[in-house]
Amino acid sequence: MSPSTPEPGKSRPAICVVVVNWNTRELLHACLASLHKFPASEPIEVRVVDNGSTDASVEMVRRDFPDAILHEPGENLGFSKGNNLAIGETSADVIILLNPDAEVREGTLDRTVELARKGFTVAARLLNPDGSLQHSCFRFPGLWVDWFESLYLHLLLPKSLRGRLLLGGHWDHAERRTVDWALG
Repeated sequence: MSPSTPEPGKSRPAICVVVVNWNTRELLHACLASLHKFPASEPIEVRVVDNGSTDASVEMVRRDFPDAILHEPGENLGFSKGNNLAIGETSADVIILLNPDAEVREGTLDRTVELARKGFTVAARLLNPDGSLQHSCFRFPGLWVDWFESLYLHLLLPKSLRGRLLLGGHWDHAERRTVDWALG
């Protein structure tokens, strides 16, 4: 069946969430459970690529998330090839790559899709389990920044200036903004 043709009796998904897993059964369970707890308002498919886990991840997905499409390539393809395997099989309009140690919150999927449809590549704000901010978006490095930070001179600046002048990502992550790069 080609990626553009949904299975008979199934509607074409608007959103495909791809999760590449390798031996993260408990984290993967929490990740997939969050997708069920906070669903998108449009049809969604979840594709899990298991890179040869030995921790019963595959069995857990089959048992607890039978609606997930499970890819078992039989070897560890790595992150990029694993994502590409699942992406090549979907017919969804929007693709979301989600790490198995991440959990979505209420409205996350809908907001992400809304921005993606406006032409943005989206990197969501990341929070630690305790709710504190995880710095995940940065500016491209440069000689001046590398020199300044290698001598720890950036610590002399107020935090409000560090984000504007340096890499550190010390801006208010509650606001939407264009960034040079985000953690993958």
